[in-house]
Amino acid sequence: MQKVETTRHIVDPFHTDYKKQLSWETLGVDLLNAAENHAAIRGFGMKDVNDVNYTWVLARLVIELDVTPKVYQDYLIDTWVENVFSMFTNRDYAIHDGKGCVYGYARSVWSTINFETRKPVDLLEFHGPEFADYCAPELPCPIAPYTRIKPLAGAEIVKMHKVNYSDIDFNGHVNSMKYLLHLRDIFPLEQYRKQRLRRVELQYQKESYYGQFLQFFMKNETENVYDVEICRTDIQTDDKGEVCVRARLIFE
Repeated sequence: MQKVETTRHIVDPFHTDYKKQLSWETLGVDLLNAAENHAAIRGFGMKDVNDVNYTWVLARLVIELDVTPKVYQDYLIDTWVENVFSMFTNRDYAIHDGKGCVYGYARSVWSTINFETRKPVDLLEFHGPEFADYCAPELPCPIAPYTRIKPLAGAEIVKMHKVNYSDIDFNGHVNSMKYLLHLRDIFPLEQYRKQRLRRVELQYQKESYYGQFLQFFMKNETENVYDVEICRTDIQTDDKGEVCVRARLIFE
């Protein structure tokens, strides 16, 4: 079986931002669905693992766009497994128009966990040694790998959000793309008028749940680079809670 799977998409009007460009949250969802499509065809998709009380969870995601697709434009997502380790697997993506224009790339890290214990499993043991047969480390994904985002010292709280029904996904925790949506809302419209978001890095560390409060602490480390810690608390407070996501957003 081929190692790369391609899904075709179109930038619908209601999936754009005010610049009539594809929203990052929609692209993020499309990347996750492309990953699921690739995995399901090969027998290790979400339904396959859910049926035995396990699930796939996203641990890292990096998206970098040199060009953002505009309304009514077609875009294709190629995805493949780069490699597999004991507890994690790396998956890459290429976003392009199928005619030679590459919009950008993405990288992700996934693990399979038990629904009840929330502990990861050995992927080659759980999915079988043939899981490694789908890896394609030779395929290029030219964007920089993940940054080790350090704990923020002296960061100010810039936003607080109570987790609502619409934030929760089928795993019972905050949807990974909802974090991206709330991160993007930190910045004023004027910033998006003057600059474009080029790269987003997300490092998921803990789950957060309905009714909890998410605190957003931000630090402008260097020009156009913003590091954010999203913390969870059970009560509304400015005292820093447990870090559940670390993020980096780079504008240009």
